Amino acid sequence: MPSRRSDRVLIAIGVFKLVKASLLVLVVVGASTHGMRHWIEQAQPSNHYVRELVAKIASASPHALHVVEALALFYAALFTTEGLGLIWRKTWAEYFTTVLTVSFIPLEIYEMVEHANVIKALVIAANIAIVIYLLVRLKHDGRWPWGRSPLAQPTAT
Repeated sequence: MPSRRSDRVLIAIGVFKLVKASLLVLVVVGASTHGMRHWIEQAQPSNHYVRELVAKIASASPHALHVVEALALFYAALFTTEGLGLIWRKTWAEYFTTVLTVSFIPLEIYEMVEHANVIKALVIAANIAIVIYLLVRLKHDGRWPWGRSPLAQPTAT
């Protein structure tokens, strides 16, 4: 049975996934609300990346905004499913999170190579740490999906 410390780490990962989902929902709200775009433009954000994002949103076509909204909502739903499943300490969520997180790492690395910044590097590092943690946890708890090695199984006497 997993330790309480292990459960706290799992819950922290779940919260991290829910934060990512919330940020994506904010992207949808921002992309779909002209008034919010106008407010952000008027606020004159000092961060270069925020100004760049606002400029891209302001110049995007309605069709492009709908595609971004749909994709962001889809990924928000995935992250919410992962987050809640991990907080509830469900084994399926550990497998689900491991597979999804591994599948995104190559895309994140590609994006990092194209447009490197510290935040992207930290997200990649966090995602790699999450995958390693979940795989070690699954193996340690005897829930390793590929079974035990034949050498590790007790022999019949």
